[in-house]
Amino acid sequence: LIRLKEFVQSSLDFAWTSESSRVRPSEEFSSLNPIDRIVEKAKTDQDPYLCMIEACSGCGKSLTAVDFFVRNADVSIYFLFNPSQRVDTVQDIYEPVEQITRLINKAIECDLSMLAKSHAGSQGTAPLDALEVDFATDGRKLHLLGVLAFLWSEETTWAPVSVKDAQNWKKRRWVLVDEVIPPQQEDTCIFSVTAKIVLLRRVLINSKINCILLGTNTMVMNLGMVSQSSQHLRNKVRRIYCFTHRSLPPYILPSDASEEVMNKVFGKAQVPKLLDHVNPWTCSLFLRELGRVLENSKPHMLIQSVSRTLWQLITAAKPSLRKESIYCMFQIAAREPVSQLHISQGFALLNVWGNYPPPRNSEEATVLLDLEDRKPALKGTFLSELTSRFASAVLDPITTVACAGGGMPFSHASALEVLQKIHLDQRIGQESLSRDAWKRDGNLLESFGAVVVMISSWSPPQDLLKNFAFHCGMKDERKVDDILASVANKESFVEMLTSCMCNLVPVRESEIEHSLSAVLGSYARNKDKEGRDGTFAGPASFPSMWRGGAEFKNRSANSLVQNTSSNYITGLLSHNLDVNVFMVAEMSFNIEIFMNSRYDGTEWLVLHLERKGKQTWTASTFRRPTNKRKQGEDSVDERMVEKILRKRVLMIVEIGSQTMPFYGQQCKVADSGALET
Repeated sequence: LIRLKEFVQSSLDFAWTSESSRVRPSEEFSSLNPIDRIVEKAKTDQDPYLCMIEACSGCGKSLTAVDFFVRNADVSIYFLFNPSQRVDTVQDIYEPVEQITRLINKAIECDLSMLAKSHAGSQGTAPLDALEVDFATDGRKLHLLGVLAFLWSEETTWAPVSVKDAQNWKKRRWVLVDEVIPPQQEDTCIFSVTAKIVLLRRVLINSKINCILLGTNTMVMNLGMVSQSSQHLRNKVRRIYCFTHRSLPPYILPSDASEEVMNKVFGKAQVPKLLDHVNPWTCSLFLRELGRVLENSKPHMLIQSVSRTLWQLITAAKPSLRKESIYCMFQIAAREPVSQLHISQGFALLNVWGNYPPPRNSEEATVLLDLEDRKPALKGTFLSELTSRFASAVLDPITTVACAGGGMPFSHASALEVLQKIHLDQRIGQESLSRDAWKRDGNLLESFGAVVVMISSWSPPQDLLKNFAFHCGMKDERKVDDILASVANKESFVEMLTSCMCNLVPVRESEIEHSLSAVLGSYARNKDKEGRDGTFAGPASFPSMWRGGAEFKNRSANSLVQNTSSNYITGLLSHNLDVNVFMVAEMSFNIEIFMNSRYDGTEWLVLHLERKGKQTWTASTFRRPTNKRKQGEDSVDERMVEKILRKRVLMIVEIGSQTMPFYGQQCKVADSGALET
């Protein structure tokens, strides 16, 4: 208890001082703990409560449970569903309860073994039916209840105790079980994870002990699979509550200095709204890291500078974080519903509220399950049909900053390699994470190209082109300055390129001018309404506000001939944008002839990356000055002066006609999710 209390205080009060006018953050957190509210409600109800806290990593599930436990140790117990098998993945909050966790888990295993022996069939293959026991009348004594009786001082030993005896204990207590994360697929035999969940819940509910399961995907993969399978349990459970991420306390700023930092980076007017939506864990890491680099840098550079470090901290602490889920976060349909697996293996949130969530930490955010049908439902949606969704980057920018990984969010893999694995998994029907990423927005190259543009934009400015090439499956280790070494007056082009492609996040067209535009850029899909696939722009804090556009054509070299290529590029450039990205499988096209024949008054930087050649960037400039009469000269004087009115950038990327999964696929995704050729 002492160690757990110290952990809560160190997590919440690390920057608080006694001289501060603020309430101690740990005290404020306790006052907002939703478990206290459900405990008060249960006092007036005779039936035991079964509750789930369903939220992704960092929302504060464990902190909420531990805070309640250390304040109410006489009526509660906190432990993990499974002992950790790896020392390097044990979180600090779990270490103090590791011995209790092992003891209770061993007791559950003993009870499962006892039930298996009493069931017809061999011990190793006994099915889940072995748990079809009316524990309230059966009379057998259980090791799980014996351990709880000893820990709560109901008994002086941990000898097995019957359900009937447990019903007569002096106090109604609460068991808080953390890390209840069922596997995606599992045989429901007697020694399966599912069997452990079933036994734990049935024994506790029949013993009139309230139970709170903390986990991710618990609603769908645990409760939806087994909650209604037992007549003996159905007769006992009258209240099943789901604590959503909106139920949990928001992030509480630990000090005045932290508030000043947030105000500086995001703007004072935006901070309250941000704190209402931000992931508390990523926000805490963000503030700690920002304190190490806080200088006179501009806000958009500050958040970019900590992106890589945040990614390293998060991936080390969350080994379940999947590349496919991060890939989905940066797709242009990132806020559409996805599989609930993205909750445990990413940073998605339970998709219950749509666009109108209840107030944070409100009673409305804790939902009572509908148990009238044999299929439990949450706000009208059957548990088996529940989905998740990613928070808007404009509402929770910090999680997006962390998952961007400084332009390298897939460890040593490129975006192309991740996409190839997604398509391989999809072909063999392996899992829903890959299906989510596979069936998304627009044509295949358009979706991939948008991901590359956005992820690369989080690179350190000088690594922008290097990482762009890497994510396209090519290699160019040079810095931007080195790639543009032969370009005269390259500084203006470098500034334009690295400013326009900076801190890009997926937004809807209506959100391009969003509330965090000072620190975040935007990438919106245009759906070819204006002759281009996407529009993007960097943060508004740059001296000049440059805008970019992108066009993606998954065509072979034979079909994308000279005239067709020039038509597509002409259409893209006709929008008068500053940075233009044209990505194609392969093309037959003389860019020099094209650029020398038009666009008077413009100096162009053309960056070309193609798989057939050296697979490195080539940089060329094309000057098309316009003739202007010298000011003050007589009208009959024909002397003229050449003048450049503006500079623009064109990036041409040939991804390769034989590159999988684009090879042979001029495909679009239908509404059903099936590929159309």
